[in-house]
Amino acid sequence: MLALPLSMRALSKPLSTRSSPSFSRLQWKAPSPSRLSNSPLFQNRFVSTSSSKDSLANPSPPSVASTLPDNVHFNKKNADDYNLPHPIWSPEELKEVEKTHRQPSGAVEKLAYASIQLIRKVFDMITGYGKRDSTGKSMMTADQWILRITFLETVAGVPGMMGAMVRHLKSLRVMGRDHGWIHTLLEEAENERMHLLVALKLRQPTAIMRFFVMLTQGIAANAFFLIYLVAPRFCHSFVGFLEEEAVATYTRLLDEIDNGPMEEWQTAAAPPIAVTYWKLGEKATMRDVIEAIRADESHHRDVNHKFSEMKPDEDNPFKAGH
Repeated sequence: MLALPLSMRALSKPLSTRSSPSFSRLQWKAPSPSRLSNSPLFQNRFVSTSSSKDSLANPSPPSVASTLPDNVHFNKKNADDYNLPHPIWSPEELKEVEKTHRQPSGAVEKLAYASIQLIRKVFDMITGYGKRDSTGKSMMTADQWILRITFLETVAGVPGMMGAMVRHLKSLRVMGRDHGWIHTLLEEAENERMHLLVALKLRQPTAIMRFFVMLTQGIAANAFFLIYLVAPRFCHSFVGFLEEEAVATYTRLLDEIDNGPMEEWQTAAAPPIAVTYWKLGEKATMRDVIEAIRADESHHRDVNHKFSEMKPDEDNPFKAGH
């Protein structure tokens, strides 16, 4: 019989005769302090498990929560540590947000703007967004607002992810740098997803709505992916005009909270996920949440309009989280 390789002979031994490593060899060992960096980059990149000054010299083993797969539910106390960088708005910045409109110029921007206007009119007609009673008062209820926000945010989270994926694949394909666009687009996608998660804390969608979300996402994701391959400028113009409409929508909602049928949100408590994400105060209300979401949308508006002016190989002027 041919001699088995050493590794095969080891595997062919009975279980009872195999040598097993001692428990001490399986224990987690902390890295040597001399090999750890004290730079802010190192400290910000990893989640600290201790508040003591020597936490880097004596780090703790990985927690049980960090080793669980994503499909296992676990109450993580520091769930916000896993979010991408994002703006935290000051009260002054929230008050400064305004509705703005970029006058489209050129065929690309005019086509993008016309596309958004068509989509908006159809969606408004289906959802009854513009309906008012004989006194001019909005007929939108809280449930209708939540469903509208939920559906819109499931779509708004698509462009950033698709744009980042296209640029990521191109970077791999051409074996070159991306010029920093990917992280900004991913931050946008996650930020829109957080808006959705906040809305879901207020009401769960029906089975019919989930079906239409799946259908719309399938169409939007594939269409945006293909269009971004050949016309990224159109895509960023499209998103810029889309975010203009989002700012207008949330501005109207704030007006209805202050003066209309949504006044209950003046005192309704903000969901804990929103308080954590935007670093809101303990007494934050749903009005504070809507203000933060509107500020996010205005930021995406300005970023995408700026990207639409740039060449794909220019450096991203936006820092992470800004």
